[in-house]
Amino acid sequence: MEMLERPGALSIKNVTKVYDPEGVNVKAVDNCSMEIEGGEVCMIVGPSGCGKTTLLNAIAGFHSITEGSIHLDNQLLCGPEKPIAPQGADRMVVFQHGALFPWKTLQENVAYGPTVQKTLGAKEAMNKAGDMLAEAGLGNFVTRYPGEVSSGMARRAEIVRALINDPKVLLLDEPYRAMDALTKQIMHEALLETYDRTGVTIFFITHDLEEAIFLGDKVHIVTTRPCQLKKTVEVKIPRPRSYETQSSEDFRKLLVEVNEAVGIGLVPPPTDVFIAFLDVIPKVGYWQSWVASFSRVLTGFIVAMIIGIPFGLLLAVNRYFRGVFFPPFEILRPIPPLAWVPASLIFWPTNEMSIAFVTFLGAFFTIVINVLGGARAINISYLRAAQSMGASQFDLFWKIILPGTLPSIFTGAAVGMGITWEVVLAAEMISGGGTQGGGGLGFFIWSSYMGGSLEQIVVGMISIGIAGYLSSSAIRKIGYLMMPWKRLF
Repeated sequence: MEMLERPGALSIKNVTKVYDPEGVNVKAVDNCSMEIEGGEVCMIVGPSGCGKTTLLNAIAGFHSITEGSIHLDNQLLCGPEKPIAPQGADRMVVFQHGALFPWKTLQENVAYGPTVQKTLGAKEAMNKAGDMLAEAGLGNFVTRYPGEVSSGMARRAEIVRALINDPKVLLLDEPYRAMDALTKQIMHEALLETYDRTGVTIFFITHDLEEAIFLGDKVHIVTTRPCQLKKTVEVKIPRPRSYETQSSEDFRKLLVEVNEAVGIGLVPPPTDVFIAFLDVIPKVGYWQSWVASFSRVLTGFIVAMIIGIPFGLLLAVNRYFRGVFFPPFEILRPIPPLAWVPASLIFWPTNEMSIAFVTFLGAFFTIVINVLGGARAINISYLRAAQSMGASQFDLFWKIILPGTLPSIFTGAAVGMGITWEVVLAAEMISGGGTQGGGGLGFFIWSSYMGGSLEQIVVGMISIGIAGYLSSSAIRKIGYLMMPWKRLF
C-alpha cells in the first residue's frame, strides 16, 4: 500500500531577487534552489543579512522575485509570468519580533484568522482557539492580553494562531532569537510537540546551529549575500527528540559538519569588493551619493567655521561675552550631535534642513572649543611684546591673537571635519537619505545593508575613507599655505 504524500512540499528553483535602491542594483538572492518535502522541518542557516528573510518573504507573498520560480505542492506560487505570490493562509508566518494584536486577548488573536476568512463562525472559532491554546499549555491564559504574558507564552500563542488556519507551510523567521537559553529550550520542545501532532511543513530561519540540528530534518546552509544554497545537511536523528539528543555523538558530529559548512564568511574577499567597485562606478546613483554627502558636509562645515571661529575668539577675548554665552554653550556641548537628529527631523520642515542642522552642530562645538583654547593659550609675552611696541587693540587681535590661534583653528577644523562626516552619514541613514535626488553615501551603505550586499557595504566604507582623506588633505593644504612657519601634520 502506497503512503500518501504529505502536503506542503516547496520547490524553489533558480530564484533571484534584485532590489534597486537609489538606482544601485543590490542582488539579495542569486540563483537559489531548494527542494523541501511535505511535512519536513527545513532549517535555513546563514550569516546576518544574507537574504534568508528575503526568501521567506517571497514564499509568503510579501516580496516579488526577479527570476526563477517557487512552487507549493506542484502549484506555481510565483515565477516569470507571476513575480509575486498571492498571500494566503496556506503559508502562515511567525515573525521575528512578534505580531500578536495587543488589543486582542490570546483567544481572540488565535480566532482572528478563521473568523476573518469566514471558514468558521465567531463562536466556533473562539471555541477552537480555546481548545488549541489548551493543547499548547495556555488554557489558563486565554483571556489575557499579549502584554500580560511572558514572551514564551506569546510566541506559543502566535504559533497556535498560525496553525488554526490549517496551513500547508509554517514560516518562522528567527522566532526565538531574543529568548534566554531556558525559555528557548521550552519553546523548542513545544514546537516539536506541535510538529509531532500536526506534521506541518516548517520553513525555519535561524542563526543558532544547535537549534537548527535539534529541530530540523534538513539544514540548508546559505552563503553571504547574495543568498545561494551552499550545502544541505540531513539530520538523521530519529523523532521524537528530547534535549538528551544534544549530548549524543551523532548530534556532535552534525554540529561540526554544519559549523564547518557555515564557516566565518563575514568579510567578503578583496576580489569581490573590487568587482563591486567596478559595478557601481558607472552608475549615476553612486556619484549622486558622493555629491549629496559632500554638499552636506561642506555646507555644514563652512557655516560652522564662519560662526564658530568668531564665536570662539569672542569667548576668549571678551569676559562679558564669555560670562553670558559660555554657560549655555557648555550645557549644550556634551549633547552628541546624533541626539539632535529626532528633534531636528520633527522641527525642520524637510529632511535636508534637518541634516544640514545636525551637520553644523557636529563641527561647531569642536571648532569653538579649539579656537577658545588656542586663543587663551597664546603666550602672554607675545601680547606684552606687541603692546610695548605700540600695538593697538586692533593690531593685537589681527596680528597676534588670530595668527597665534591659527594652529588651534586648523586642529579644530580637522577634528570637526571628521565629526561632520560621521554626523552626515548617520543622519543620511536615519532620515532615509534626505532629498530624492541623491541619498548620500550613508544611505548608500544603509541600502546595501538592507539589500544584504556585504561587498557594497565595504565599497561604501572605502568611499567614505576616500572622501574623508580628500577633505583632510584640503584642510592640511590650506593650513600649510596659511601657516608657513609651522607644519601641523
